Parts: sequence; structure tokens; C-alpha cells
Amino acid sequence: MLEQDLASIMSFLTIHSGNPAPYYKNVPEQFCVPAVYFPRPEIGSSGDTFGTYALDFSLFVKFFHKTKEEAYELGYAAMSALLERRNRVPLIDETGKPTGKYIHVRDPTLRAVDESAVQLEIDWTARKPFLIESDKCAVRSIETAYSAAVRFCTVSYSNPAFAGQEPKGSK
Repeated sequence: MLEQDLASIMSFLTIHSGNPAPYYKNVPEQFCVPAVYFPRPEIGSSGDTFGTYALDFSLFVKFFHKTKEEAYELGYAAMSALLERRNRVPLIDETGKPTGKYIHVRDPTLRAVDESAVQLEIDWTARKPFLIESDKCAVRSIETAYSAAVRFCTVSYSNPAFAGQEPKGSK
């Protein structure tokens, strides 16, 4: 669930960067530093397996401080915490307690974006099952395509016991 993934990542990064003031919507003009800003993630999609699709998330977290060096310290602390844990973020429940499950993120990237801000890019993929109705349609269409391929590649024999047992061109 996206909300659980995001809440887990936001909590992890905030805690491991020294608890800067978190901002979730827009950063106001007069905001306190140190601060961390969590925008909405960018989302891409792709097929995954016959039963699932993938959502690819990119979260561009910004750390602010009085200087670029101090902002780097915040972002670097969060990035190091991710890397030390093999890029695994503990999933948390609604109360903030760990569930025992993890989100695996790809290697993070830290870069300067302003004189007193750095950006930590966090990317991860969530796999979701297709709807049950879609599953049935997908299975039927795969079975239909497979049956058509089998019919195309096999020969018919006059003896029904051997029908479809030998590929075309094998004789």
C-alpha cells in the first residue's frame, strides 16, 4: 500500500537524519531549519508477471539547513542509514511500530540542488496483483494464444491417440 510505503520511508529518513522539521505539502517561505521536505513521489508503471503489475516510485526528498555542508550532513546521514541496512526500510503500521516486513529501495543518490539544500533520490518498486476479473481474462487469452501456437506447430494424425504429438517438419 502506497501510504504505508511512504509513511515508512518518511519516518525512517526523518529519524536517521537527526529529526529535522518535516514538511509534506509545500515548504513555507519562512520555514525552520534543519528541515526535510517530502513531495509526492513520481510514479511509473510496467508489466511484471502474468499475475502482477509493477509501480515504480521515485521520491525526491530535500534536506535544508543553513549551509550546503550542513544540508549534506543531514542527507548523508539518511543515505548512510539506508546503505548500512542494505537498502531495506522497515515497514511500519498505523501506530508507527515495525511490522517485521521491509521495503527494498534501490541505491539512493544524494546531490546539491541549492546553496542550502540537497536532494536524496529514493527509488523502489511495488508489485500489485491484477484484479480477479483481469486474471481470468489474462489466463484465458494466454491459454487461447498457447492453444493456437500448439495447433500451428503440430500435425494431425489419423489415429486420435497420437494427435498433436509430433511437431511439424520432424518427419
